[in-house]
Amino acid sequence: MLFPLALLALSACTNHSLSPPDTLTVELEGPTQSINPLYTMDTNSQHVNDLAHASLVVTGRNLTPEPYLAEVFRRESATSVFFRLKKGCKLESGGPLNADAVARSLQYFLDPKNESAMARTGLDHVKKFEKIDDLSFRLHTDRPSPSILTELEFLKILDLGVAVPKGKPQFLRGAGPYRVVSFSPGEIRLERSGQPCLPLPPIAKVNIKVVRDDLSRFLKLKRGELDLVLNDMNYRKVEYLQHHPELPMEAQVTDSAHYVYMGVNQGHGALRDPRVRLAVAKSFDIPQLIRYKSRGFAKASRGLLANMNFYANHAVPYVKRDLEGARQLLDEAGYSNGTNNKPVLHLTLKTSTGLVSVENARVLTAQAHEAGIEIEHRPYDFGIFFSDVKNGNTELYNLTWTGVSDPHLYFDLFHSSQIGKNNRTHYQNPLMDQLLEQGDASLDPAIRRIAYNEVQALAARDLPFISLWHPQVTAVYRKNIHGVEVHPLGTWRVILAMRKE
Repeated sequence: MLFPLALLALSACTNHSLSPPDTLTVELEGPTQSINPLYTMDTNSQHVNDLAHASLVVTGRNLTPEPYLAEVFRRESATSVFFRLKKGCKLESGGPLNADAVARSLQYFLDPKNESAMARTGLDHVKKFEKIDDLSFRLHTDRPSPSILTELEFLKILDLGVAVPKGKPQFLRGAGPYRVVSFSPGEIRLERSGQPCLPLPPIAKVNIKVVRDDLSRFLKLKRGELDLVLNDMNYRKVEYLQHHPELPMEAQVTDSAHYVYMGVNQGHGALRDPRVRLAVAKSFDIPQLIRYKSRGFAKASRGLLANMNFYANHAVPYVKRDLEGARQLLDEAGYSNGTNNKPVLHLTLKTSTGLVSVENARVLTAQAHEAGIEIEHRPYDFGIFFSDVKNGNTELYNLTWTGVSDPHLYFDLFHSSQIGKNNRTHYQNPLMDQLLEQGDASLDPAIRRIAYNEVQALAARDLPFISLWHPQVTAVYRKNIHGVEVHPLGTWRVILAMRKE
């Protein structure tokens, strides 16, 4: 068994820097060039901003919005939401965090000159800020926006001061429980800011280090150079830890609201045919892949929403492997089924070069081959890969949506008006457009649920996405770290409750 042998060989190294007693040393899987909340949509940057910034609301463990800097929020009409801030909140500079500070932050996010990526998440529907008093205000939207509270988690309250920052700084001062002391792509240092209106984090400092190699993460944890790895430890090592309680670290695992899927470009010739899309889906054995590649730390997916979500349609069937059914569909669509003389179906699958992405792609292409479908896997550096996805330069691609809580995301992904934006599969169906508009027209969860149940059933039929699995989220940590409780969204806010002996 190679992993334990490598562990024994490399653990003999000495002269390593242990994590200081007052510091939680956390791993980040890759460098980030910016943690400016206006522009950073990548997961790594958002993890840091969970600590260095704060928003009016956050998403709770039941995937619904909860107060954070706001003490109270309530919908007063289909297009207005009332907020009252907690008393005593401060900006990083010590100035008051009041309604004026919120208004400045919102204006800064929405100012077209700042080109904020977050302004396109739904915040652009906010058309009026109405100040009531120093701590109270209303936000008015241009239409009913049932997902606005979820989207407001992206609005970080910024410490803009007198001089508004110019250009695109790498980070901004805010109002979070920690503040940025130093920033570089490979290491970020945070110190407790003592935000008066939020619970004081027990650990004074957080040191975030980039560790690209999975074995290095494990060994640094074992030696005490790292205290915590959130969501980045290979499942094989998580499984190994569960069977070796004598080691100085342990693991915690829970189901997540993340969604791993295969995008299907319906603008591509062969993939326009629903029989071809279904044949591809039927060629995959997802439970087998979960069992052997994810070591069981995932759940098969029937759609974008995990089963824990209030809006999940549990009546939508999982696509089960059916090689004979796949071959029959291929034959009907005019492609080889292994026994006829029709042409073989050739497709390309693009992924990033990440180890897990590559390993999973190899399994999926091998499984498709058994049905007579030849899928060429093309891995690319993430920047190139994601550019191709955004530009529609794909046939098939694998990606993950992290932390899916509100079903409005279906509108961004599948409404025909979003082609060229987040609808990257060129999916068009007038019935889907109608259902998505119905789902966003009401604030009543019961009414929204009816519409989104139909959305999920239609998406499972038309297959703009082939649903793969919902990966579980993990925390691997030293045994002297207490208060660890992972969140279904994988948020780093869980660090705020951790203690270190």
